[in-house]
Amino acid sequence: MQSSLVNPEQNQQNSKTAFSWRRILKMFGIIFFVSALGVGIYFGLNYRPNKIWLASAISNKREHFLACEELPFYPQVQKVFAQHQDAVLKVKDIEGVTDFRFEMMPCKIYEGGIQFIKGDAVLEYISREARSQAEKNIGQNFFGMPYRGIQKN
Repeated sequence: MQSSLVNPEQNQQNSKTAFSWRRILKMFGIIFFVSALGVGIYFGLNYRPNKIWLASAISNKREHFLACEELPFYPQVQKVFAQHQDAVLKVKDIEGVTDFRFEMMPCKIYEGGIQFIKGDAVLEYISREARSQAEKNIGQNFFGMPYRGIQKN
C-alpha cells in the first residue's frame, strides 16, 4: 500500500540526481574530445608547413619560419648572391618585382652569448602574380638559401 503513496514526480527527480557511471563517462568523453580538439588546433596552427601556407594564403607573404640558428651565415649568403648574380638580375627583371636582396640577421642563442651574423634573401613584389613568376625562377630556395617574400604597395 505504501508504494502507491509515493509521488511519481519525486521518483523522476531522484533518478535525475542519482549516481550514474554512464553520465560520468559521457562527461569525461566530452572533456577529452574538447581538450583533444584544442590541442590539435594549437599544434596544427604551429606546424611549420601550415604556418607557411597560412602566411601565403592570408597575407600574400612567403615565410620560411626557420629559427635563427638554422639560417646560413651571412658570408655564405653574400657568396651565393655574388656567384649567381645573373639569376638575381633575372628575378629583378620580372615585372612587379621591386627588389631581391640579401639581408643580415644578428642571432643570439641565449642572452649574454655570442652573437652570430646570419642571413637570408628577401623578395619584394607588388602582386601575387609577380610573386608566382619570381617563385618559378627561384624555386623553394635560392641555391640552398632560404628566402622571404614581402608584398609592397
